[in-house]
Amino acid sequence: MMRALAALLVIGGFACHRFVAIVPCAVDDDCADGERCGAAAVCVRSVAEGEGEGEGEGEGEGEGEGEGEGEGEGEGEGEGEGEGEGEGEGEGEGEGDGEDGDVGEGEGEGEGDADLLAWWGFDALDSTNGLVLDQSGNGHDGSYSGAAFAPGRLGVALDSSAGRMTRVDVTSFTSDLVAVQSFTVSLCFEQHTSVDPFDIPLHAGAASAGNPGFCFELGEAGWVARVMDADDELTVVTFSGVPLTGMHCLAFVVDRERLRASAFLDGNLVDTATFSGGSIGGSQPLSLASYNGYQTDGLLDEVRIFGRTLTAQEVAALP
Repeated sequence: MMRALAALLVIGGFACHRFVAIVPCAVDDDCADGERCGAAAVCVRSVAEGEGEGEGEGEGEGEGEGEGEGEGEGEGEGEGEGEGEGEGEGEGEGEGDGEDGDVGEGEGEGEGDADLLAWWGFDALDSTNGLVLDQSGNGHDGSYSGAAFAPGRLGVALDSSAGRMTRVDVTSFTSDLVAVQSFTVSLCFEQHTSVDPFDIPLHAGAASAGNPGFCFELGEAGWVARVMDADDELTVVTFSGVPLTGMHCLAFVVDRERLRASAFLDGNLVDTATFSGGSIGGSQPLSLASYNGYQTDGLLDEVRIFGRTLTAQEVAALP
């Protein structure tokens, strides 16, 4: 009897075979090499497409977390970056996670800018010795008096509410450190009330003649930054003509190459002025929150001083 067995699938074992009828037979010797006499009295050739747990024929591809694909029977393992598993008859495809495609995430602390000269975020304190620590790692710690701390722009801010006479003195930092170079000073300030025309949240000179350096004045007369050289050549840039409410971040950029001073309010350029002065080096130590009785009433946070010109994009990216 001539019958063709199209396919025989063995399930539950470790192999899957397909048999194709060739010629009639009585015994295996009637069949050609590589064939045998099957139950239907025909010569059949056994064609095995894969056995057991073999390696897939395709290469795995991994990207991101990595996915690999492999072709093969049972459970196939891709040869590429990923591992693949598949199930089914004959050929299988699978996807798996490949280590080569993994992307790691991490968080770090500190500033990566080598030109960051000082950073007072008010989150690092030595309460035993009454110090606000310099988070740039350059050791410009400041001693505080009358200080309180409250939630700020990032973490904790220095609270200089009226009547508290808050002040931080950083004796190791003077305008000598940026005497003849470009520099950038940034800070965030939330004013509760304006105490007088010249509330001073940061001072390292420039508030009066014969006192070279730089400072911020955020009082009733408007919000400005000043830079003055040893010959009293003064440049002033304006952040706002009137006091502002809410928390705002200010950046004062002095560019020696372009002979220009710039004011940024909340990441936006709002004023520029020509500055062609000489050295601004002075001996006046930097103070925060008040200077010589010019008290502030509000929250001061994220004070940074860089020994270079920050670009507009870098200013906009500041916290």
